[in-house]
Amino acid sequence: MPKNNSCQPAMPYFQFRQASLHDFPAVWEMVNKAREKMLASGRTQWSATYPSEEIIRKDIENETGYVLCSDDTIAAFGVVAFNGEPVYENIKGKWQSDYPYVVIHRLAVQPSLQGHGLSRLFLENVIEMCQAEGIKSIKVDTANENTEMIGLLSAMGFSFCGTVYYEGHGKRVAFEKVLVAPLLDME
Repeated sequence: MPKNNSCQPAMPYFQFRQASLHDFPAVWEMVNKAREKMLASGRTQWSATYPSEEIIRKDIENETGYVLCSDDTIAAFGVVAFNGEPVYENIKGKWQSDYPYVVIHRLAVQPSLQGHGLSRLFLENVIEMCQAEGIKSIKVDTANENTEMIGLLSAMGFSFCGTVYYEGHGKRVAFEKVLVAPLLDME
């Protein structure tokens, strides 16, 4: 039987950086396509009105929006916020740590590029950024139906910590990755 020796094209180089308002049209188009694909598949984590164009613009204006891009192509977008998430104070469960943390929200990958490891690459870049800034914890939540994200988080060492509830958006499963080993009590 003949072997298939065809090579897959190499993944282009992706830059991880803070999004700018110049990126907004491409970011919004990509997020909107990702949302439409999610809704068409029957998932309800996002809705016809969430996230809105206004929310994504504010993410960028507030300097919490980050992109993975190659040349002029926006491949992924997500929010990386250093100011926490108020609903996380009411977790049904227990966080692994009380460290100051970064929260990741609204992670979306260009539908034509999904399945190529870009969510992992985005998260790896967030981890590197946190380590460089001395941030010891990353927290993220997702819908229970988002099995791909749950699997990715678990594979990357995020631990399930419980559930959180967003008014108007419902229950989400919550994960944390602690970036430092806890100090051992030497007594």
